[in-house]
Amino acid sequence: MDQPTLNTASNRQMSDRQHNSRHLLDLKPRNAFSFRRPNDGDAKRFSYLLPALLAVVTGVVLGVLLLVLFKDQAAEPTVTTIPAIPGQTSGTPAVKGAAELPAQSLYVWQLGSFPEKAKAEKAQQDLAAQCIVTTLRGEGPYQLFSAVAPDKKSNTAFEAELNKRKITFYAKEFKISERQGYIANLKDADARTVVQELQSEAKLGLDAMNVLTSAKPDSDKLAALKTNLTQLSGQQKASRALLLQAGLSEEAGKWDALFKQLQGAVDQLSAGTPNLLESQAKLTAFFVEYEDLGNQLIRVQ
Repeated sequence: MDQPTLNTASNRQMSDRQHNSRHLLDLKPRNAFSFRRPNDGDAKRFSYLLPALLAVVTGVVLGVLLLVLFKDQAAEPTVTTIPAIPGQTSGTPAVKGAAELPAQSLYVWQLGSFPEKAKAEKAQQDLAAQCIVTTLRGEGPYQLFSAVAPDKKSNTAFEAELNKRKITFYAKEFKISERQGYIANLKDADARTVVQELQSEAKLGLDAMNVLTSAKPDSDKLAALKTNLTQLSGQQKASRALLLQAGLSEEAGKWDALFKQLQGAVDQLSAGTPNLLESQAKLTAFFVEYEDLGNQLIRVQ
């Protein structure tokens, strides 16, 4: 049978000592400088903050550098210039004179066709060494024309010269297409004057071609060629002046070369004993240049 604990003075002292020692055993040492361990949320916020801070600092530094570099430079607008077509004004002209050139149909003797201009020019040189002068036509293929006639059968004398030199040729129809449109910077009346002069020169060229290829040239026709040429010379100068006033200097220059070929052909025929090869070379150049001038001078509507 357990004995009851007596509440004596010695028992109370012993009980107090046991109570205090129990509390002392529960005490653990603590670090005076301990910090709170960061959790996962803090790490994520920090990973977003650092790149943003670096971007801001980089932008400020670059902005300051650009400001220092360009603060003394004035901004200039960029101007882009589109070149005009040679011999023609850019854009749509304010004044447009109606113009029309009729089609021309004749035969031409072709001595070659080349895909490259250099090869065509080399062939020209080889033919010139045999006293056959050719005119280069086209922009690819490049064709070499040597003679013109109203039809295939009326140029037998020239074909004989080619056969004698063993030169291969091809007689074919040469059509200069009708050209209808306007001439830039000319009034209708002035454009009509220019076109009429060109038509008159083309007619004189056809007359000279018929005389050259005929078996027995008529003396009256030869005299008429010279008279008409003299008359057209003054008209050509007046029409050329109209082109210069319109700012068409390139076309005016081409017209000078065109008329020079016609003049040379007529002078050869008027001499009485024309050189067939030289006369054919000049007439061929005349009609090829006539086609080229018409295409450049008259713009299609």
